[in-house]
Amino acid sequence: MVRSLPIDAQKVTFHDGFISLKQAFEKLESVSTYKIAYNDSQLDVSRKVLMDQKEMEVLLALSQLLKNTGYTYKTNGNYILIVPEKADDTTKDRKRVSGVIVDNQGIPVIGANVVEKGTANGTITDIDGKFTLEVSGNATLQVSYIGYNTQELSVSGKTDFSVKLGEDTQALDEVVVVGYGTQKKVNLTGAVQSISSQDLTKRNLSSSSQALQGLIPGMVVTQSSGAPGATASIQIRGTGSINSNSEPLVLIDGVEGDMNSVDMNAIESVSVLKDAASASIYGSRASNGVILVTTKRAKENKLSVSYNGYVGFRTPTSTPNPVDAVTYMEAINQACVNNNQAPQYSEEVINAYKTSGADNIHRYDTNWKDLVFDEITLTHNHSLSVSGGSDVLKTFVNASYNYEDGLIPNNSFKRTAIRSNTDVKLTEWLRAGLNLNIRRSIQKDPTSGTNNIINSTLRFTPLFWGC
Repeated sequence: MVRSLPIDAQKVTFHDGFISLKQAFEKLESVSTYKIAYNDSQLDVSRKVLMDQKEMEVLLALSQLLKNTGYTYKTNGNYILIVPEKADDTTKDRKRVSGVIVDNQGIPVIGANVVEKGTANGTITDIDGKFTLEVSGNATLQVSYIGYNTQELSVSGKTDFSVKLGEDTQALDEVVVVGYGTQKKVNLTGAVQSISSQDLTKRNLSSSSQALQGLIPGMVVTQSSGAPGATASIQIRGTGSINSNSEPLVLIDGVEGDMNSVDMNAIESVSVLKDAASASIYGSRASNGVILVTTKRAKENKLSVSYNGYVGFRTPTSTPNPVDAVTYMEAINQACVNNNQAPQYSEEVINAYKTSGADNIHRYDTNWKDLVFDEITLTHNHSLSVSGGSDVLKTFVNASYNYEDGLIPNNSFKRTAIRSNTDVKLTEWLRAGLNLNIRRSIQKDPTSGTNNIINSTLRFTPLFWGC
């Protein structure tokens, strides 16, 4: 009976010359059932080695490849683990440790990480918070879990551990504005989304409501008009009523107001209460959601001056091009013929336009679009903020100016606003504050209405008398 040799006892031959250590490992795996594992952040697998073995056993060939690298190998079934040579000496001094991990209330922590420091050797706790791990005799255990402080434990002289993890309160101290005050994120249970002033001011827009577009999931911001001074409509919880207003309740520093009355550079943060829990504070007014706007305040012993401004141009996106007088009259005549009617304009009139053109006395050829519309209009915004003070008195002042010119005559929007937030420390236990907001807006529109003028301009006949 013929018996085959174990694969590691078989003779292998290589004549590949100098190749990388990684390629050499792959060659050995291809001729054996072994899988080679190593830490490529510690072992330089790009190092060149001589792959020139003749009639040599697999493990002996591996030993030759690892010569002078500071690494050796350990076998475990069909797996080969590449380890530092010094690690081989510590395996003689290994021991098994176990323990249980609980929180401050004594409840087992399921899935906590227990790792031998400096190695990849580790495990996680079971449903009872227990763990078992084999480590070196002088190892240090690292115990960690999300939301808890990491602890390090020395195993010298101990094999059984009882670990109590404390909450990592620092990671949960982020403050979110809710209701009439602030609340730490660790205590937050409602559906609240918060954005900072940086998210708003990086957009060059004239109104704060427009700047919210695309920043908060579930919030629909729609702007139906591009007229100067136009603002956006906001819906948080969809359309709650066909006849009633579906826009959310807006509170500015705890006082109901218009979000667009505050310059974006004066806003510290915007919090959006999206779920029904907000109704417990504001009642039925919160049925469409709540937007809480917190304005900036001065910091102690710090003087700060900032300016933010932009200048832009407006142009119509797409408008139909009107036809000239001759094309118009020919089209009208063709429409009359198609309707079995006599032509409205005689050939004599049409030929007069073709030969002599418009004289603006008896014959007119008016391009109303060019007369009424401006192809480019100006818009600009300027905001200056000053804040400072002492331990007793602190003041933040913001002054802003916004101007938007319309695409038709007598159509523009101008807004000037000043906001001042002052805080005074009267005693150690008594503080007072004054929030002042002054806003003046001038909206200039034609008497007949902007939409009527635009529609009439695009439809009006180029002939003075029309039809």
